[in-house]
Amino acid sequence: MKKINYNNFIMAILAVFCYKCNAQVRDTTCYKKAKGFIENKLPDGICIKKHELIYDFFDNIDFNNDRISDVAIEVGNDGLKNGDQTILVVYRSINDTTYSKFKELDNVYPIWFDNYSRNIELEDPKLNAIKEKYEGRNPLRKLEMVNNRIILNLKYDVGYEYIYEFTFNNEKQDWLLSKYIIWDLNENIKSEEDNGYLNTSVSEFNYFKFITGEY
Repeated sequence: MKKINYNNFIMAILAVFCYKCNAQVRDTTCYKKAKGFIENKLPDGICIKKHELIYDFFDNIDFNNDRISDVAIEVGNDGLKNGDQTILVVYRSINDTTYSKFKELDNVYPIWFDNYSRNIELEDPKLNAIKEKYEGRNPLRKLEMVNNRIILNLKYDVGYEYIYEFTFNNEKQDWLLSKYIIWDLNENIKSEEDNGYLNTSVSEFNYFKFITGEY
C-alpha cells in the first residue's frame, strides 16, 4: 500500500484555500465616483480605484482620427491633499461600447495645493519647497481636449496667457507640440512662436520649466 505524504497533502489543501481567499479579497468592482454629473456620462468600461475620484471628463474626441469617439478623464485621490497630483487618462474606443486605456499623462496637471500663496507655509518642508517653485500661483487656467489635440491654457505673467497645443501623431502614437501661442490679453493679440520644443512629445512638458521660461 502506497504511503501518503501527509505534509504534501496538507500543503496542497492550504494552497487551494489561499487561492480561494485571494480570489475573494481581490476587488473587481468597477468604481465610477465622480464630481457633479460626470458619473452619468461615463461609459461602462471606464473604471477607477476605490480611493479615487474623477474630476473631469472629455468625450466626443477622436485623437487617432479613426472616426470613432474616444474619451479621457482627469483622475486623482478622492479628497485631494497638498502635494497630490491628478492625471489625464486617455481611452481609445474599440467600438461604440468598448474602450481600452491608451495612455496616462502625469505631467499635464500641476501638483495640487489648497493654496499656492507664498504667505502660507506647510508643515512638510519638502512640500513647501515644491510649492515655492510655483511662485505663488496655479499656472493652469484650463486643459482642453479638442478632436486630436490636448490644449493647455496657462497663466503666469499678468495680462498674458500661454497656449500649448499638442496634436496627436498617428505614426509616433503620441501628442507632439504643434503650436505655442502667446496671447496678449490687453491688446487681444495672439502670436504664434517657436519656443524650441515644437514637435516634441507632450511627455516632455514640465510646469517648472514653463514657470522659469525654459519651456
